[in-house]
Amino acid sequence: MSKSIESENRAGGDEIDLIDLFARIGRSIVKGFKATGNGLLHAFFFLIRNSVWLGISLFIGVSISYLVKLSAEKFYSSDIILKSNTIPNADMIEYINKLHTFCIEKNYTELASSLSVSPEEVKNIKDIHAFWFIDLGSDNIPDFVDFRGKHNPLDTINVRMSDRFLIRVTTSIPQALSRIKDGIVNYESFPDQKIKNPESEFSLSLGSSGLKIIDFAGNKEICLLKDFLKHTANFETLAAENMRRSSRGITDDIGVGGKQLAAFIKQMNPQQKESYTKTVQSILSSMESIDAYTKGTPGWVELFINEKFGSNKIKVKPYHISDGTLRILAFVALLNIKYNSGLLMLDEIENGLNPYITTKIVELLYEFTSQTRHQLLLTTHSSLMLDDFKPEDIIYVYRKNDGSINAKKVFNTKKIKTFLDYMSPGEIWINLTEKELLEPDDN
Repeated sequence: MSKSIESENRAGGDEIDLIDLFARIGRSIVKGFKATGNGLLHAFFFLIRNSVWLGISLFIGVSISYLVKLSAEKFYSSDIILKSNTIPNADMIEYINKLHTFCIEKNYTELASSLSVSPEEVKNIKDIHAFWFIDLGSDNIPDFVDFRGKHNPLDTINVRMSDRFLIRVTTSIPQALSRIKDGIVNYESFPDQKIKNPESEFSLSLGSSGLKIIDFAGNKEICLLKDFLKHTANFETLAAENMRRSSRGITDDIGVGGKQLAAFIKQMNPQQKESYTKTVQSILSSMESIDAYTKGTPGWVELFINEKFGSNKIKVKPYHISDGTLRILAFVALLNIKYNSGLLMLDEIENGLNPYITTKIVELLYEFTSQTRHQLLLTTHSSLMLDDFKPEDIIYVYRKNDGSINAKKVFNTKKIKTFLDYMSPGEIWINLTEKELLEPDDN
């Protein structure tokens, strides 16, 4: 009996008194608040007692900072984004950064000579430096500029962009920025990248960067040519795997291979979207709607379509959309690109398209070129699709015996034109040998 009582007393002694524990915690919190309050109160009275000296110290500090600011030389920066179709970015950046070296070394003689600017004016230039654009995720959208040169060129996911780069100009005289930019344009035109007329001093740089900066406002024809060249785009083969992927950013077109199709559809306004959907429905009667949604990751857009077969409605996710349907969506999207001129190039346009659909696609493309200043350069290996084009628009591309590539409008010869009276272009192509097709008219 005595052992059990002793055991109970020992167990009771091991129990935790929760009321006492919470009381201790409460007292600790109260002490903490009191200590904080006392600290703030002492700090307040300290500021009151020493307010005069603190005010004087603050005034002196602000005055010194202001005087330093006034005495320091002011610099202004301007960024130029350049593109080159003929010279690799690495070469361009290395070439431009020779100017950066001249600035660091304060070699004003070479800097003035390179920019065709007076020696007095170049002394006001602090720096001219070219930088890479970095593309995170290889989606052909610039994400940031590598100002610190920290990017690893061996990184295959986050890559340096090959079609554009940035030049930052820093000078103490903002009025000189336009002349410096002109000097950079003249400097970046490599000596071996010019077309020269031996009978005059006129020269034209092949690099597109110059076209983007030079002002041709006084000549309408040159402005139209500049706009046409600026918006020339090669979309290559519209690849279904590209168009199924998510895309992001603001884009003027569907991107190479259709990579930007979802983002391009997403940014259409309601009127454009309605017109776009109606055009697609004229080709695919089962198409009810086309939607582009932003995914969980901010900025990334995914493409969905809704089809209707009688009373049955089907929502199709991007990876279930057929290759042909994606190409039709891309072809029709091209009719809504933001720029109104330029050469648009597409390869293997017949891929994934049913023969009865190609006729409608070609009709839309002809209508598109008639209403804009665009030209289309399309390739096909389909004799059936060849029949949808006007014979005078068809050019046969072939290799000569020496391996060189040549092109000829074969349906313009008198002999071939007689065949067109009873045969379609595709039938002529199939039934004639290449030698017969290329044979010139008899004199």
